Amino acid sequence: MLSPVLIALLAMGVYPALSVIWLSLQQGGFFGVGMIGGGLSNYVHLLHDPEFWNALRFSFFFTVITVTGQMILGTALALFANRKFRGSWLARAAILCPWAIPTATNSVIWAYIFHGQYGLANGILEHLGLVSPAHPINWLGSGALATLLIYILAIWKSNALVALLVLAGLNVIPPQVFEAAHVDGAKAWQIFW
Repeated sequence: MLSPVLIALLAMGVYPALSVIWLSLQQGGFFGVGMIGGGLSNYVHLLHDPEFWNALRFSFFFTVITVTGQMILGTALALFANRKFRGSWLARAAILCPWAIPTATNSVIWAYIFHGQYGLANGILEHLGLVSPAHPINWLGSGALATLLIYILAIWKSNALVALLVLAGLNVIPPQVFEAAHVDGAKAWQIFW
């Protein structure tokens, strides 16, 4: 009964992983044709490449910043959506919208919002008098600003999934637990933890 699952797991997971490791130890050629064994020379070259360290640093900061932001914002949205108020179903649906929109569509929308000349962000800042129309902010032309926007987009896109999972967990907790905590004198922060 389990053998088809194990075969699929080996075919879809283990074989590609081992194939990538084997290919990383080769030099020259193209997908197995005309390659020669290179040993660890590719890894030695990689460790001396400054672009590798830049990419590794970006990946590390991207992971730490976006996962932290998604957890904080997603939990806050779940706590908000868990409250009982008129139109709470609409709030719950709105929370899921960023997650439901495809990433490519999100990217195009954000590119228009932060376009240097006719973007919505610069339009709002100009209307508030914070930016001169003659010198708009080039959001996507600066590496630091573009990186910040990538972080924000990743957090905005995926916090809905965190909110959905936390909200599902909150809905499983019986209301009597919260009532008992209130009766025992627990503060909101203590009830949260």
